[in-house]
Amino acid sequence: MRRSWIRAAGFLAALIIFVSLLGGCQEISSLLPQAPEATEAANGAGGEDVLQDLLGLFLEESAEEEAIPDKIVDSWYHYRYLDESSQTVYRALYRNIVKMNTEEFAIPETDADLLSSIYQKVIYDNPQLFWVDNFVLYTYSLGSSTMKQTIALTYAFSQEEKEDRQTRIEREIIEIFAGLPAEADDYGKLKYLFRTLAERTSYNEEAPDNQNICSVFLHHESVCQGYAMAMQLLATRAGIPCITVSGVADGNAHAWNIVWADGEPYCVDPTWGDPYGVPGVESYFEDVVWYACFMVPSERFDRSHTADAGFVVPECTAEANTYYVRENCVITSLDEAGEAQIKDLLVGGLQDNNGLCFLYFEDEGLFEEAKRSFIDDGEIYRLLREIRDERGISLETGSVYYMMPDDEKILVFQAIATDK
Repeated sequence: MRRSWIRAAGFLAALIIFVSLLGGCQEISSLLPQAPEATEAANGAGGEDVLQDLLGLFLEESAEEEAIPDKIVDSWYHYRYLDESSQTVYRALYRNIVKMNTEEFAIPETDADLLSSIYQKVIYDNPQLFWVDNFVLYTYSLGSSTMKQTIALTYAFSQEEKEDRQTRIEREIIEIFAGLPAEADDYGKLKYLFRTLAERTSYNEEAPDNQNICSVFLHHESVCQGYAMAMQLLATRAGIPCITVSGVADGNAHAWNIVWADGEPYCVDPTWGDPYGVPGVESYFEDVVWYACFMVPSERFDRSHTADAGFVVPECTAEANTYYVRENCVITSLDEAGEAQIKDLLVGGLQDNNGLCFLYFEDEGLFEEAKRSFIDDGEIYRLLREIRDERGISLETGSVYYMMPDDEKILVFQAIATDK
């Protein structure tokens, strides 16, 4: 039976709300179309029969839910924080997206804003569902009473295109995992995946499919949501729990990850692993991985990132697998041992990250002393000369790039290798 605006013994309307969830760095939009002209039956004889027929449609019981394996349901982080009714909607969305169903299906009565939030959580818990594009919510009302709500999904690709992309994405993932260090622990696996995403992907706000994993694996350019969802998919495939979170970073809509290394949560922003995606950093360094936002506790990460209110995010307090601890970047003195540590970090940067190294100071006084010594007094050049003379490494000893990220006790240096 056609949906239409009917005027009969009562007032019956089909309210159609279009909701397109773009996620990541974009807004949610909605459209309320104008009512079409009333049908002849509604304006004249037979209107009550039409009303009764439609009421029969509204009052149909929905089909029994198809069971979703417990292993899949247990993997949904955001799902577990929804109430029972929202979980029912979540499961209905998941089942129909997987099947690429284009027919309407019934859901419990749900506010449009809440439905958008549930839809986002389905996508964030399941980054592999790249083919869904948006949904249309139909609310059927009799007077002021809602009789039924249904959803119709729309898709970005045909079934054939979806299967082709799945195959190509799988090839990319297999290629990435071929380079995963065999004996790496959780930290080592995550560092490899973080670095690989930064090196294989360019930040581009105009990238096609930039709200799903196709942008990363097929086009190799994306924005925050593409990076975060790709990181989640890769980490999960590596056996490491990982979730995607949306919110605001440095005043802009953004998406990032929480990962669990050795059972403890840490904050990770894979978009900012590429300096071109980092506000204030993109103009400083080229061809490096920006590790300042890799494996970070909440206390530091939350200075620049705030999760949306609809997300339950764990407090990340562990320090054992932070980048600074694992890479021995925490500077506790500037004596002979401290300088030897800094030289090791500079050499490590030359060998592994195009000369870039991070020096993290927990003590404010020591941080200020290091700035005066290395930057104001130029002692960094003495260390570079000593590295050249003591270790036989060819590098530029008269110039070095450096920066100090805002609100952080961090010095970042980039030594310059030479062929001389």
